[in-house]
Amino acid sequence: MIMTGTNKTMSVFILCIWLCACSMQKRVKYHDDSVVFYRNLFKLSSDDRFKGKDSIVTIHFTDGKIKAIGRFAIDTKGELSNLKTGKWIEYYENGHVESKGYYKIGKFINCGPGGLEQEYYNYKYGDWGYYFADGSAKAFGRYVISKYPIKTTCGESTLINFGLTDDKWMHHTTFKSLEEFEVVTTKDEFYTDILFYDRAKGRMVMSGHPNEK
Repeated sequence: MIMTGTNKTMSVFILCIWLCACSMQKRVKYHDDSVVFYRNLFKLSSDDRFKGKDSIVTIHFTDGKIKAIGRFAIDTKGELSNLKTGKWIEYYENGHVESKGYYKIGKFINCGPGGLEQEYYNYKYGDWGYYFADGSAKAFGRYVISKYPIKTTCGESTLINFGLTDDKWMHHTTFKSLEEFEVVTTKDEFYTDILFYDRAKGRMVMSGHPNEK
Protein backbone atom coordinates (compact mmCIF):
# COMPACT_ATOMS: atom_id res chain seq x y z
CA MET A 1 0.00 0.00 0.00
CA ILE A 2 1.32 3.46 -0.89
CA MET A 3 1.08 6.02 1.94
CA THR A 4 0.34 9.60 1.07
CA GLY A 5 1.85 12.53 2.93
CA THR A 6 -1.39 12.93 4.88
CA ASN A 7 -1.42 9.25 5.89
CA LYS A 8 2.22 9.44 6.99
CA THR A 9 1.49 12.49 9.13
CA MET A 10 -1.51 10.77 10.70
CA SER A 11 0.52 7.62 11.43
CA VAL A 12 3.27 9.63 13.12
CA PHE A 13 0.63 11.49 15.14
CA ILE A 14 -1.01 8.23 16.33
CA LEU A 15 2.40 6.75 17.18
CA CYS A 16 3.28 9.81 19.29
CA ILE A 17 -0.01 9.53 21.21
CA TRP A 18 0.64 5.81 21.88
CA LEU A 19 4.19 6.47 23.10
CA CYS A 20 3.01 9.26 25.40
CA ALA A 21 0.33 7.02 26.86
CA CYS A 22 2.90 4.31 27.53
CA SER A 23 5.15 6.76 29.36
CA MET A 24 2.30 7.71 31.73
CA GLN A 25 1.23 4.15 32.50
CA LYS A 26 2.88 1.06 33.89
CA ARG A 27 3.35 -2.00 31.72
CA VAL A 28 2.28 -5.25 33.35
CA LYS A 29 2.30 -8.86 32.16
CA TYR A 30 -0.92 -10.70 32.96
CA HIS A 31 -1.68 -14.42 33.21
CA ASP A 32 -2.02 -15.01 29.45
CA ASP A 33 1.15 -13.03 28.64
CA SER A 34 -0.89 -10.21 27.14
CA VAL A 35 0.25 -6.67 27.88
CA VAL A 36 -1.90 -4.49 30.11
CA PHE A 37 -1.70 -0.75 30.58
CA TYR A 38 -3.10 1.05 33.62
CA ARG A 39 -2.45 4.19 35.63
CA ASN A 40 -1.08 3.78 39.13
CA LEU A 41 -3.52 5.88 41.15
CA PHE A 42 -1.59 5.48 44.41
CA LYS A 43 2.14 5.59 45.12
CA LEU A 44 2.90 2.42 47.08
CA SER A 45 6.18 0.87 48.20
CA SER A 46 6.94 -2.83 47.69
CA ASP A 47 5.45 -3.56 51.15
CA ASP A 48 2.28 -1.51 50.48
CA ARG A 49 3.31 1.58 52.43
CA PHE A 50 1.58 4.63 50.98
CA LYS A 51 4.13 7.17 49.71
CA GLY A 52 1.81 9.80 48.30
CA LYS A 53 -0.05 12.74 49.80
CA ASP A 54 -2.90 12.34 52.27
CA SER A 55 -5.45 14.45 54.09
CA ILE A 56 -6.21 14.36 57.83
CA VAL A 57 -9.96 14.11 58.35
CA THR A 58 -12.26 14.24 61.36
CA ILE A 59 -15.59 12.43 61.05
CA HIS A 60 -18.45 13.47 63.35
CA PHE A 61 -21.63 11.95 64.68
CA THR A 62 -24.84 13.79 63.82
CA ASP A 63 -24.66 15.58 67.18
CA GLY A 64 -21.20 16.93 66.35
CA LYS A 65 -19.17 14.61 68.57
CA ILE A 66 -16.03 13.09 67.07
CA LYS A 67 -16.56 9.64 65.51
CA ALA A 68 -13.15 9.07 63.90
CA ILE A 69 -9.82 10.76 63.17
CA GLY A 70 -7.43 9.56 60.49
CA ARG A 71 -6.01 10.07 57.04
CA PHE A 72 -7.45 9.42 53.58
CA ALA A 73 -5.06 8.87 50.67
CA ILE A 74 -4.97 11.40 47.84
CA ASP A 75 -4.53 9.76 44.43
CA THR A 76 -2.06 10.80 41.74
CA LYS A 77 -4.77 12.90 40.08
CA GLY A 78 -5.00 15.00 43.24
CA GLU A 79 -8.40 13.65 44.27
CA LEU A 80 -9.26 12.60 47.83
CA SER A 81 -10.07 8.87 47.98
CA ASN A 82 -11.98 6.76 50.51
CA LEU A 83 -8.89 4.61 51.21
CA LYS A 84 -7.50 4.94 54.73
CA THR A 85 -3.76 5.20 55.36
CA GLY A 86 -1.69 5.27 58.51
CA LYS A 87 -3.16 5.58 62.01
CA TRP A 88 -6.92 5.74 62.62
CA ILE A 89 -8.81 6.18 65.89
CA GLU A 90 -12.56 5.55 66.15
CA TYR A 91 -14.73 6.69 69.06
CA TYR A 92 -18.01 5.85 70.73
CA GLU A 93 -20.55 8.62 71.13
CA ASN A 94 -19.65 8.86 74.82
CA GLY A 95 -16.10 9.89 73.82
CA HIS A 96 -14.34 6.61 74.70
CA VAL A 97 -12.04 5.04 72.11
CA GLU A 98 -13.63 2.17 70.16
CA SER A 99 -10.56 1.13 68.17
CA LYS A 100 -7.14 2.38 67.13
CA GLY A 101 -4.60 1.02 64.68
CA TYR A 102 -3.03 1.29 61.23
CA TYR A 103 -4.06 0.74 57.61
CA LYS A 104 -2.17 -0.07 54.43
CA ILE A 105 -3.34 0.01 50.82
CA GLY A 106 -3.05 -3.16 48.73
CA LYS A 107 -3.74 -3.75 45.06
CA PHE A 108 -4.42 -6.49 42.51
CA ILE A 109 -5.50 -6.85 38.88
CA ASN A 110 -9.26 -7.18 38.35
CA CYS A 111 -11.65 -7.04 35.40
CA GLY A 112 -13.86 -4.00 34.86
CA PRO A 113 -16.29 -2.77 32.18
CA GLY A 114 -13.38 -1.52 30.05
CA GLY A 115 -11.11 -4.54 30.56
CA LEU A 116 -8.34 -5.22 33.07
CA GLU A 117 -7.95 -2.63 35.81
CA GLN A 118 -6.11 -2.02 39.05
CA GLU A 119 -8.17 -2.73 42.18
CA TYR A 120 -7.14 -1.03 45.44
CA TYR A 121 -8.23 -2.04 48.94
CA ASN A 122 -7.45 -1.45 52.62
CA TYR A 123 -6.11 -3.91 55.16
CA LYS A 124 -5.08 -3.64 58.82
CA TYR A 125 -1.48 -4.08 59.98
CA GLY A 126 0.66 -3.58 63.07
CA ASP A 127 -0.64 -3.23 66.62
CA TRP A 128 -4.37 -2.67 67.12
CA GLY A 129 -6.60 -2.18 70.17
CA TYR A 130 -10.38 -2.58 70.48
CA TYR A 131 -12.41 -1.40 73.46
CA PHE A 132 -15.88 -1.57 74.99
CA ALA A 133 -17.97 1.57 75.39
CA ASP A 134 -16.97 1.80 79.06
CA GLY A 135 -13.29 2.01 78.06
CA SER A 136 -12.29 -1.53 79.09
CA ALA A 137 -10.23 -3.67 76.71
CA LYS A 138 -12.06 -5.85 74.20
CA ALA A 139 -9.13 -7.24 72.16
CA PHE A 140 -5.61 -6.23 71.21
CA GLY A 141 -2.68 -7.65 69.30
CA ARG A 142 -0.57 -7.44 66.15
CA TYR A 143 -1.93 -8.45 62.74
CA VAL A 144 -0.03 -11.16 60.87
CA ILE A 145 0.35 -10.15 57.21
CA SER A 146 0.42 -12.87 54.58
CA LYS A 147 -0.86 -13.54 51.06
CA TYR A 148 -4.31 -15.07 50.60
CA PRO A 149 -6.23 -16.02 47.44
CA ILE A 150 -9.13 -13.92 46.18
CA LYS A 151 -11.33 -14.71 43.21
CA THR A 152 -11.30 -11.84 40.75
CA THR A 153 -14.08 -10.78 38.40
CA CYS A 154 -11.86 -12.19 35.63
CA GLY A 155 -12.87 -15.67 36.83
CA GLU A 156 -9.45 -16.57 38.23
CA SER A 157 -7.71 -16.29 41.60
CA THR A 158 -4.81 -14.09 42.61
CA LEU A 159 -2.96 -13.58 45.90
CA ILE A 160 -3.32 -10.39 47.94
CA ASN A 161 -1.80 -9.13 51.20
CA PHE A 162 -4.09 -9.13 54.22
CA GLY A 163 -3.80 -9.04 58.01
CA LEU A 164 -5.24 -11.76 60.27
CA THR A 165 -5.26 -12.32 64.02
CA ASP A 166 -3.42 -15.23 65.67
CA ASP A 167 -3.28 -17.04 69.03
CA LYS A 168 -1.02 -14.33 70.49
CA TRP A 169 -3.91 -11.87 70.61
CA MET A 170 -5.37 -11.02 74.01
CA HIS A 171 -9.17 -10.73 74.14
CA HIS A 172 -12.13 -10.61 76.48
CA THR A 173 -13.62 -13.99 77.41
CA THR A 174 -16.91 -13.10 75.68
CA PHE A 175 -15.19 -13.52 72.31
CA LYS A 176 -14.72 -17.08 71.07
CA SER A 177 -13.52 -15.85 67.67
CA LEU A 178 -11.53 -12.80 66.62
CA GLU A 179 -12.60 -12.92 62.98
CA GLU A 180 -14.82 -9.84 63.34
CA PHE A 181 -11.69 -7.78 64.05
CA GLU A 182 -10.18 -8.81 60.70
CA VAL A 183 -13.03 -7.41 58.59
CA VAL A 184 -12.21 -4.22 56.67
CA THR A 185 -15.00 -1.90 55.59
CA THR A 186 -14.49 0.80 52.95
CA LYS A 187 -17.30 3.30 52.49
CA ASP A 188 -17.99 6.20 50.18
CA GLU A 189 -21.05 8.36 49.59
CA PHE A 190 -23.00 5.68 47.73
CA TYR A 191 -21.51 2.24 48.43
CA THR A 192 -19.94 0.13 51.17
CA ASP A 193 -17.36 -2.59 50.43
CA ILE A 194 -16.52 -5.36 52.90
CA LEU A 195 -13.33 -7.46 52.69
CA PHE A 196 -12.60 -10.47 54.92
CA TYR A 197 -10.94 -13.88 54.99
CA ASP A 198 -13.38 -16.81 54.88
CA ARG A 199 -11.66 -19.60 56.79
CA ALA A 200 -14.22 -22.19 55.69
CA LYS A 201 -13.53 -21.47 52.02
CA GLY A 202 -9.84 -20.69 52.49
CA ARG A 203 -9.96 -17.46 50.52
CA MET A 204 -10.67 -13.75 50.68
CA VAL A 205 -14.21 -12.51 50.06
CA MET A 206 -15.06 -9.03 48.81
CA SER A 207 -18.73 -8.04 48.95
CA GLY A 208 -20.65 -4.80 49.03
CA HIS A 209 -23.99 -3.07 49.11
CA PRO A 210 -25.48 0.35 48.36
CA ASN A 211 -25.71 2.69 51.35
CA GLU A 212 -29.09 3.31 52.90
CA LYS A 213 -30.56 6.67 51.95
